[in-house]
Amino acid sequence: MSKIIVDLEFANLVAESYDNGTPLNDIAVYLQDKTTGEVVQDIASVRQSIKNEETNEVIPKTVEFLVWTDKNSEDYTQKFRIEMHEEE
Repeated sequence: MSKIIVDLEFANLVAESYDNGTPLNDIAVYLQDKTTGEVVQDIASVRQSIKNEETNEVIPKTVEFLVWTDKNSEDYTQKFRIEMHEEE
């Protein structure tokens, strides 16, 4: 696991890679309370795109961004998929 912490005046902005127990390791971006170190709010998750959440079947050469835009929701609100650019 590796972690990048950016000090904001009101919280820490953290980007952290982690092993979630599957072949699909994620990068999580979240706000962290500067005093307690607790996660205050999820911002985004970046991972290899998957076709099926239950089987973790992947979509080759594609990443997806899960974004939390509603501060009151624990579920992501938007998903973007980006295919890897390949030179022709």
